Amino acid sequence: RLSRIDLAVDDFHGGFGREYAKKAYSDDAFRTARAGRAPNGGERLVSEPNGKIINESFEVGSRESRIYWRIYNKAAQLGLDMHWFRNEVELKDMPIDVLLNIEGYFAGLCAYSASIINSLPVKVVTKKRQVALDIHSRIKWARRQVGKTLFDIS
Repeated sequence: RLSRIDLAVDDFHGGFGREYAKKAYSDDAFRTARAGRAPNGGERLVSEPNGKIINESFEVGSRESRIYWRIYNKAAQLGLDMHWFRNEVELKDMPIDVLLNIEGYFAGLCAYSASIINSLPVKVVTKKRQVALDIHSRIKWARRQVGKTLFDIS
């Protein structure tokens, strides 16, 4: 498994900037599952007194989250006079298979990521499968340790 991997899609044409991310957030497009809490999100806008934007971003999740999104104005960060937004996601504890199909795993993260990249989505296998394996191994352990005793009692 990968302890951390960052994936990014750059937008040079004005299609997937901060406003698009805000709208997608209000439409619950950053959810990774139907149940559970939606991730927190917020925007940041820093400018000079003359109005020049220094930092413009929208973030979803937190640095401690398994999935943390940053959608930010890369051109403003570098002081360039052009349109350049970076859609970046920081993923933690991911399968190494992500490296074999980066676009597919990116598209499979949530509805937002699927909307900004044209690729067949691949869902990330989460801890649920590991929990099922843990339960299976615990049952196997119980049968081995106390199975004979339970059989003798009944």
